[in-house]
Amino acid sequence: MKKWNRIIIGLILLAIVGFIGWSVIAAGRQNNTQKVTAAKVTQQNITATITTTGTVTATRTANLAGSGLVTAVNVKVGDKVSAGQILATYNQTTNLTAPFGGTVTAVNIASGQADTAQATGKAVITVADLSDLRVQLNLTKSEAAQVKVQQAVHMTYLNHTYTGDVAEVDPTATTTTSATGASTPTLGAQVAFDRQPQGLVPGFDIDVTITVDQANNAVTIPQEAITYDRNNQPLVYRIVKGKARRTTVTTGLQSATRIAVTKGLRPGETVVLSPSNQLHDGSAVTTQ
Repeated sequence: MKKWNRIIIGLILLAIVGFIGWSVIAAGRQNNTQKVTAAKVTQQNITATITTTGTVTATRTANLAGSGLVTAVNVKVGDKVSAGQILATYNQTTNLTAPFGGTVTAVNIASGQADTAQATGKAVITVADLSDLRVQLNLTKSEAAQVKVQQAVHMTYLNHTYTGDVAEVDPTATTTTSATGASTPTLGAQVAFDRQPQGLVPGFDIDVTITVDQANNAVTIPQEAITYDRNNQPLVYRIVKGKARRTTVTTGLQSATRIAVTKGLRPGETVVLSPSNQLHDGSAVTTQ
């Protein structure tokens, strides 16, 4: 009887040790499992855009010049004029006329005084055609490489939105010098409105988004799923049966939030977002 008691006690002790060992191993495995955020690979249309700031301008602007004693000024800022209308007269009976119909946007002379506008670098009178507005852009080198005529444009001014397209792109860049002496080359471009806007003020800034490329039914993932190896090659971590699987991918078009993958992934697969440095191929993972 004592022998059987010892056997039973031994078996109980062995079971207890086994249970404790299994618990430790299971806990270790659980502690080694990383919690990750994940997203599905989806197939959808993707659009690449450039966001910049432009300046509202009149398509036609005439900066008029004269000389001598001004005997009459017939217009003021804000007046609408027609082509050929006399705007000012000088003592030599010389008339300053509007070259086209538009709005007077500047007057820098006064009746009975000598015309000194040119000496101060100003136009005597400026006439602008405010019925035909455009948006002037100054593109950086990287932006200029992507912008082309007829690309669709979305614009925002205060609480109003407008649509249009790229109408012109200058053939050569120009260099501007800042107050600190830094030189910056930019390429000029103009955006035409689909419908002429009301209430826009020439000279003010307007937010511009240009659609530079798009792809339909592309395989896409969130941008934060992409990481890079030591050779700067893009890769992702797929989740397969609770394991992270390092996967090299080929990327394509990129939107504000998503990036197209042309090789390496299929719709419906799951990828880790913002993978940590502790994540490796084969790491146990659970999504949170």
